[in-house]
Amino acid sequence: MLEIILALIPALFFLLLVYFKDKYKPEPFKYLFFAFFLGMLATIPASFLENMLFSNIKLNLPLELSAFIEAFFFVALIEEGIKFLFFRWFIWPKKYFDEPIDGVVYMVAIGMGFAFLENLAFIFNDLSHIWTVALMRAIMPTPAHFVFAVAMGYYFGYARFNLVKRKNKLMFIGFMITFGSHGFYDYLLMLVPKYPINLSIAILFIATYLIVAIHLINRHQKLSPFVKRYKWINEQKRKNKEELNEQLNELKNKLKEKYNDRDR
Repeated sequence: MLEIILALIPALFFLLLVYFKDKYKPEPFKYLFFAFFLGMLATIPASFLENMLFSNIKLNLPLELSAFIEAFFFVALIEEGIKFLFFRWFIWPKKYFDEPIDGVVYMVAIGMGFAFLENLAFIFNDLSHIWTVALMRAIMPTPAHFVFAVAMGYYFGYARFNLVKRKNKLMFIGFMITFGSHGFYDYLLMLVPKYPINLSIAILFIATYLIVAIHLINRHQKLSPFVKRYKWINEQKRKNKEELNEQLNELKNKLKEKYNDRDR
């Protein structure tokens, strides 16, 4: 049970982060859970393909070149490609994908489902260092899956509601940016044994990416077609609250006058 909690907490944190950023028309939890479950399912073909490649292909190349091929084509291409396809097949056609930020929300849900099961696998693989593994997964890989999901989801949302540029082109751009980012990040980590400075570079890369990701989320949030409705509802709530306060004050004043008359 502890293993599941430790694997879930960082994934849930980033999922709730983007959920609460979607303030104009939050997505129903059942759809978020569906996307999260898709992310968990995505780990199955991803793990199968990665294990098959790493087991059957031995690259007799210099470390820098073999790490490049493995990071970009054995890991990043497979993981981001499968997440891309799952979103395109199961989320894109849905009617509840009805504002630009939904591309980010659902892609992050898929990414966090993927991260959760990946975290769980790493934790179970080294139970003797459960807290260390869980902490490292929370600090590095989970935020990485989050920012990559934001980048791809941003372009899915842009493509969905863009009336000028071609949708497929925008989705392809989003995929290539995410694929390149993921590959670069993994490449840095694979070279850490030879170049320890790469760990600091990878951390700085993800930290910078987090800032960019929040900016992209805020940008899509402002493009929501439900902004005016949200503001109108809040204005009505404010007016209703003011009217209620006025009525309560009038009632208080009347009661005071009534008691004052009795005292006389």
